[in-house]
Amino acid sequence: MLTEDDTIIDLKPEPVRSPRVVPVPLRPIEVDVVPQIDSEMPGKPPRMRLPIGRNRILARGALLLAMLCIAAVLGHWGHVLRDSLYEAFPMVRHHGDINNAFNQGFRVNMIANELATGEGWIATDAPVPWRYVRQAMVKRFDDAYDDAMLRVAENPGTKPNFDFDYVPLRLLVATLWVRDVRQEFPNATNWQDGFAFTRFMLHINTALGALTAIAMFLLVRHWVLRRAMAPTQPGPIARMRYGVAVLKSKVWSTLPVPPLEPALSPLGVQPPTVKAWALGFIAALLVWFEPNILVESHIWPQWDLWIVPFFVLAVWLASVNWWFAAGLSLGIGAMLKGQMLFGAPLLFLWAIFDLRPGALARLMTGFATSFLAIASPWLVQTREAAGLLLMSLGAAGVIVPFYWMKRKSWVFGVISAVAGIAVLTPFIMTRNWNAIGLGLGLVTLILAGPWLLPRRSSGIWATAVGCVAITLAAVYWGGSASWWQIGFGYGTRHYQAMTMGPPNNLAAVLTNSYGWRLYDPVVSVDAPEWIVNRFQRDPAMPPPSPDDAPPFVQNGQPVVTVKLLTTTIYVVLLTLCAFAAARHARRNDPRFLVAITAPWVIFFAVMVQMHERYLFWAAVIATCGIGVSLGMTLLWGVVSAMSVAMIVNCQLSSDPNTYLRYEPWFANTLLNINFVFERAHPGLGWAMVLLACIYLYMAVTSSRKSSLPVAA
Repeated sequence: MLTEDDTIIDLKPEPVRSPRVVPVPLRPIEVDVVPQIDSEMPGKPPRMRLPIGRNRILARGALLLAMLCIAAVLGHWGHVLRDSLYEAFPMVRHHGDINNAFNQGFRVNMIANELATGEGWIATDAPVPWRYVRQAMVKRFDDAYDDAMLRVAENPGTKPNFDFDYVPLRLLVATLWVRDVRQEFPNATNWQDGFAFTRFMLHINTALGALTAIAMFLLVRHWVLRRAMAPTQPGPIARMRYGVAVLKSKVWSTLPVPPLEPALSPLGVQPPTVKAWALGFIAALLVWFEPNILVESHIWPQWDLWIVPFFVLAVWLASVNWWFAAGLSLGIGAMLKGQMLFGAPLLFLWAIFDLRPGALARLMTGFATSFLAIASPWLVQTREAAGLLLMSLGAAGVIVPFYWMKRKSWVFGVISAVAGIAVLTPFIMTRNWNAIGLGLGLVTLILAGPWLLPRRSSGIWATAVGCVAITLAAVYWGGSASWWQIGFGYGTRHYQAMTMGPPNNLAAVLTNSYGWRLYDPVVSVDAPEWIVNRFQRDPAMPPPSPDDAPPFVQNGQPVVTVKLLTTTIYVVLLTLCAFAAARHARRNDPRFLVAITAPWVIFFAVMVQMHERYLFWAAVIATCGIGVSLGMTLLWGVVSAMSVAMIVNCQLSSDPNTYLRYEPWFANTLLNINFVFERAHPGLGWAMVLLACIYLYMAVTSSRKSSLPVAA
């Protein structure tokens, strides 16, 4: 019974109200409309799609026209500047490299003339037909390799030494240079210091410099725009407001973003777009007027520039998910200069750390396609090898219709059996079980590969079949490896010294200040017995010369030398930079540009056997730092200044009589510069190591405001 003092409690539950979600004012994406971001496939960069209006088209057209006009004017001025620099500084010309290139090209042209004359070709004013130039290239490499192996046979225990160390495309360019010069100077047998004699090579450097500028524009523009258009990283307030579950879903990228004020984009041009185009254009101008390119490629002149455009282009192609084309670019660059192989692994490791096996397969196939296609004159020299290549491609061609229709009938079975038997027959005739096993692998790739791959990968599959066929044909049917031994293998042991020239790096400090040599032991380690037995030197062999690498196992223990230690350090740091590049790519962080630059800085700072000009690659590639921050742009200036200093120090002479053609004040300035550079060597090596550490730190750390990974 209730009294007046009792309180009546209503036990009816109140309705549960859903919490009111209030959007947090996020960092605005600087556009006047909300961009639509597509990221259907895991790991692919987002595709930005913006509604295009009339004002935006007019504004972008005007911006593009203005940039083209400025580029045309500055491009012409840069071309004139390059030609005038060559004629203005003959006293700092490095005659040895130019003479060597001319002599190598001249020898190939003479071999081509002999081959053509032997087949009845009558010499005229017209150049030798191309087929003889191709045969002469092959003969030049093969003859040099055979002569070296003959000397090794006469002197057991020695290693083959060749009279040149050019890769195929580099020798081809030298051959075309001499071919062009002899059109104007038919009796020329040696290089002469004059613009007319060197014009062809200088214009090649100018063209590749322009290609580098274009590739750098595309790369910087892509990453600045990709960063601006990507969804923002949720901060701590957003985590508290929305909760972890919302942030882990795709809802975050669809939350409302306040548009820009109309006054900020009166013409409909988004500031991120303008910023991306502007920074890309400035990066291209920095490359076009890069002091290292002007000094090293047009005053020296040298050919180190040749690999830079293909590396930068490969990075951009991989960034836009064109991995096969990126591999093609890397292969061409490697065939121009072998040092490309020190930076190319960055892209392969990037695809591995990004867990993208399809991208890795396309990159490897593209690299093998261009690399083996250029080497095919040496690899496919017999009819049997050519027959295997044609049969493999033909078998792949007859499988394609069934592959596209996805039909498996008795007709397909008969055609598959005939194609497989035709491809496998040459391997069976060798009576070599290893060859038969590899032949079965090739047949499996031809018949089963298409059914395991998506339809869009048919082109990749066909090129992979061709690459495998060329490799097997070279192994079992008379292929030549002279191009590899001379162009890539010989360069690693050509100069058995810690440094070449006056480079300022760790190796220069170790050898000049502490007396370390290339193969001095650093530490000995304990290893299992099977490793010791595997690398134990045969006692019957003659002892190595002072210039040869010592045995890996000494006194029953593996010994780590200076060269092995520095190489291991570089490989580890390169792998770390590749991991950082993959991480930045997933987060749409422009620090990706630092991650692709850092290996080239570390390469020069840490590795042994460096020429003073090898910092050139880092100096040119570091111009992409303008797409990251002002600080990275200033660091590029430091790297560029150090590279120019070492190149000029190598070119300048301490003899005052060298500068008599100049005004006294200018001659004294050059002498003082040379004096300062000589006194700073090798102490600047410590500064180079510090610079490499800074680049490594900036490469592995993220920006303060980074973006969400691409939706998986």
